[in-house]
Amino acid sequence: MKTRSKKASMELSVNFLVVMILCLVLLGVGITLVVKGGQSGEELFNNINQAHQDRISRDLANGKLFSIYPTTQTVNRGDPSEFSFGIRNELESDQPTKFCLSITKDPNQLLNDGDILFDPGSYNVKSKDLRFSKFMITMPKETSKGSYLFNVRVRTSEFDDCKSAFEVDGDPNYGYLKIQLNIK
Repeated sequence: MKTRSKKASMELSVNFLVVMILCLVLLGVGITLVVKGGQSGEELFNNINQAHQDRISRDLANGKLFSIYPTTQTVNRGDPSEFSFGIRNELESDQPTKFCLSITKDPNQLLNDGDILFDPGSYNVKSKDLRFSKFMITMPKETSKGSYLFNVRVRTSEFDDCKSAFEVDGDPNYGYLKIQLNIK
């Protein structure tokens, strides 16, 4: 009887070790997938759609310094809208030029500045080079249905923050476009 209980306890110990090893392997695989998934999600946001890039490249090749695609989008209230853009740096410089993007509501729109959520940031572009990226605009769920216009400006900057670049006098635009957001 004692040999049987020793054999059963040995099988239980081996089974426990096998289960623990499998759990550790699965935990390692899960952590790896989560880390890589987060990184690829960020890369996916920063990489623009190839069709958008082709369209923007055509505009830039035809002489535009700044292009956005699409210029009109329709979204539900509270959903983000994503716009791709490209900048062509025609300035002569040994160092990359810092370009800042400013998105402001059209003065004729009945919106509060705090109602618009976006963070376009700054972009460094080497001389005679192109830079593609994207920005998002999110209108709150309380926004009324309708069409909203936004002014998108690009300006070169030597300031640390882009807000200061648009507060100084002088030609504010390296590029200027309007985009339309339809809220349904």
